[in-house]
Amino acid sequence: MNDLSGLISIEAIDDGLVTANKKGLFQQLGAAAGRLSGLAPKAIVSSLSEREKLGSTGFGNGSAIPHGKVPGLQRVFGYFARLQHPIDFQAVDNMPVDLIFLLLSPPDAGADHLKALASVSRMFRDKQVLAKLRGARSKDAIYARLRIQDPGPGYCHFPKGRDKAYFDQLTAEVVQTKHSKGFPSRVYILPSGKRNEALDLRVYAYAALLSLNIRW
Repeated sequence: MNDLSGLISIEAIDDGLVTANKKGLFQQLGAAAGRLSGLAPKAIVSSLSEREKLGSTGFGNGSAIPHGKVPGLQRVFGYFARLQHPIDFQAVDNMPVDLIFLLLSPPDAGADHLKALASVSRMFRDKQVLAKLRGARSKDAIYARLRIQDPGPGYCHFPKGRDKAYFDQLTAEVVQTKHSKGFPSRVYILPSGKRNEALDLRVYAYAALLSLNIRW
């Protein structure tokens, strides 16, 4: 299950969640997941809290995978949240957490639950993926990053060692719709105070590659 699109939908992504602590996070996750899944938020929060008593689900590198099993759920359900401000999660490396992948499963979904956990864990082990998720500037961008984990069509390759600042520049521009003579068009705007040199250089490099007319 390398493609996580089977676990989440774009509606199940929050790219700017604000919370002060783990308790508040679980309450917000319960409300959001309950709204999308039809489950009672209280049941979700209870399941997450009970699992957390066994040990922190803070996975390391600023990520966490809170999970639990909830009666009434028909399949494994996922919800992704990027926090505006990291919170203490008692993670294995003691780092504060800002990337959350919530997993909820039916009580009898033993194998599917473990497969989903393994897929998300594999994603969160990759520091480049984490940097991309932190640098993404829209829900669409985050969703696309979550879907493509294996090399192939649409997969972006980057040299090792690229830091968060690089990916911030790569995703700095935002899309806006403007109208001219009654016709809409999409344009990319660089917000004030942002830098986009990494994006410009990647565009130039791609243009140079196309000019070579290489037959793959």
